[in-house]
Amino acid sequence: LWNRRYEELKDYHRTYGHTRVPKHCATHSQELCEWCIVQVREYKAHCDGCPTTMNEQRITKLNELGFTWRAPPTFSEKIPYRYQKKRARETIERKLQEEEEAAAVEAQAEQEIINEDM
Repeated sequence: LWNRRYEELKDYHRTYGHTRVPKHCATHSQELCEWCIVQVREYKAHCDGCPTTMNEQRITKLNELGFTWRAPPTFSEKIPYRYQKKRARETIERKLQEEEEAAAVEAQAEQEIINEDM
């Protein structure tokens, strides 16, 4: 089974130039996508020293195709980054507003001093 799916992945790679098989692909089986997901899981287990069907020979073969061992970030993984950017932007805006308010208070105080001298 492993070799058959590997050959399917090679065909996919020849056609599309990458190994990121989408979950819903009209031209390739859902099984190929699921097989790729299992390969990533097995690779992680292998790296952690756990019993697995993954071995160095399979890793080498998949690497030769440029196999993607990590999926692109999911929406839930992007949320913390977006949240950090939003918080940074809010902090900058707040500091700018505080500086503008401080400058306005200072200008008003200077104007009051000028008015007292007149």
